[in-house]
Amino acid sequence: MRFLTNALLSASILLFASTSWAVNINTADAKTLAKELDGVGDKTAAAIVEERRKSPFTSIEDVDKRVKGWGKKTSEKNKGKVTFSDKQ
Repeated sequence: MRFLTNALLSASILLFASTSWAVNINTADAKTLAKELDGVGDKTAAAIVEERRKSPFTSIEDVDKRVKGWGKKTSEKNKGKVTFSDKQ
């Protein structure tokens, strides 16, 4: 039993460590955006929230074009970390 418990715990740790979490840029609050995205501080996170009120983002290139403080380097750092659904 102890072996099974240790095996399950080890498998859980490996699964958790290999899982990357994506942030929905169209629904996350500014605090979450600043915390979870590389190169995004409070001002850029607030700009994302303000800009998406006009219309949801559709791609990382869309964010790059529309948000002051978000550039190509930020896009590269966050590819794969961002989703774009406009539903919660």
